[in-house]
Amino acid sequence: VGHVFLKNPYFFNGNTWSNTQIDRLNLVNASISAELKFKSITFLPSYSFYLFPSTWNFYPNHLLKLRLVTQRGVLKKRKLTSYCGIEPQLVGGFNPLLVYPSLDVFILNANSTTQSAFVDLSLFGGFELKGFKFFAKAENLGYFWNNRMLQLAKGYPIPPMQIQIGIIWDFWN
Repeated sequence: VGHVFLKNPYFFNGNTWSNTQIDRLNLVNASISAELKFKSITFLPSYSFYLFPSTWNFYPNHLLKLRLVTQRGVLKKRKLTSYCGIEPQLVGGFNPLLVYPSLDVFILNANSTTQSAFVDLSLFGGFELKGFKFFAKAENLGYFWNNRMLQLAKGYPIPPMQIQIGIIWDFWN
């Protein structure tokens, strides 16, 4: 649980920095998560709630995530393990921020339109052998079924699917 209280905070209004847009700002968040294991399957659900003033809803009020992972030994001595998983998430509705790129600031505009909630998905998998890991991950699969005009910030649409492939090698004595 977290709480932030700001009295006369400064915000960029598009022309200047001003502390007259709002005199007091209360922000509250609460999160809960768990780890549940059943044989070789691990469930990692989490939920976060964010409370903002109704006209300043620039982050989703609700964020629901689940990470489902299975891990197994491949060889007899189980030195080589494989893992794979899925990460769905539900992102609640919010009002996208305006971005002023030349100053690298966000502009708080209470008149922005509300962005609807959406579901995103990631898939991942890999192998691990004595500190050496090979992995692959596909992120932002929600791009294929969500409205492609969905904006995370004004003028910045939802990113397309991204694939990550890599090797991690831990050097330990």
